Amino acid sequence: MHDLPHLVRLMAMDNTRDESRDLAELVQRNLIRGIRELHPQAQDLGVKQAPFVVLIGANMPSVLTEMSFLSNQEEAAFLASDAYLDRISDALLQSILEYQQTLTRSPSFTAENND
Repeated sequence: MHDLPHLVRLMAMDNTRDESRDLAELVQRNLIRGIRELHPQAQDLGVKQAPFVVLIGANMPSVLTEMSFLSNQEEAAFLASDAYLDRISDALLQSILEYQQTLTRSPSFTAENND
């Protein structure tokens, strides 16, 4: 019994990791689709998993996105464009909305349900 809290924590971490992966895949797909409208040669580097310091300890689905690299002159020029930034923000919003639709709601228990 003394291991139970640790086991519950591990199960919650596994669930959060899976949910984060699902969210990351939505974000990746929407970002690539959105930015390729303006930058057709944008590379899809895929979804990666790693213990990123900024995400460690998160108890909800979380992702870290890198849309472009300032060290790449062409990508830096795109990042200076309002249209490109709009595509990125639209893709992020769309991803959140799509992810929200995938969440299952727990049934509420009321007196009516118990009849």
